[in-house]
Amino acid sequence: MNIPVLQTDRLELVAPDESHLDVYAAMYGDPGLMAHIRGGQTFDRAGSWNKIALALGHFLLRGYGLWSVRERASGEIVGQAGLINPTGYPAMEIGWLIHRDYWGRGYASEAGQAALSYALEVVQAARVEAHIEPANLASLAVARKLGMAVDGLASSPTMTILEKTRSAA
Repeated sequence: MNIPVLQTDRLELVAPDESHLDVYAAMYGDPGLMAHIRGGQTFDRAGSWNKIALALGHFLLRGYGLWSVRERASGEIVGQAGLINPTGYPAMEIGWLIHRDYWGRGYASEAGQAALSYALEVVQAARVEAHIEPANLASLAVARKLGMAVDGLASSPTMTILEKTRSAA
């Protein structure tokens, strides 16, 4: 399986692998980090391993997925970002999750922009959505920084859906 590496000035989006498990377990096991993601469910080490397997499977089935985010200067894995579109989803979804130790550095925006550009330019997605709980102000700010706009028809009191279309890219 050939998973592309996406590079930005400070980051590389790379194929997730088992050597990233400690970082994934720390992120997915952190109640504060997970508070606004899919109802706040946390995952143990085995569940975090499943997240890596899910990401790899998505690349195999769709040709895109969730990359591990690596800081170029240190080589450290600092998070996860990318694209998902499971069967039954109305559109491709973009997401990001940055380890708490790396918050405030703009990494979510930088990784999100790389993934969004890949979706619109390489995959040629007609529409990319971000599903963000309204209380997750930081992620809403990232989505807006990426040029995504609220889809008022699809949003609800429990989920804000922002979108970017290829024609608006």
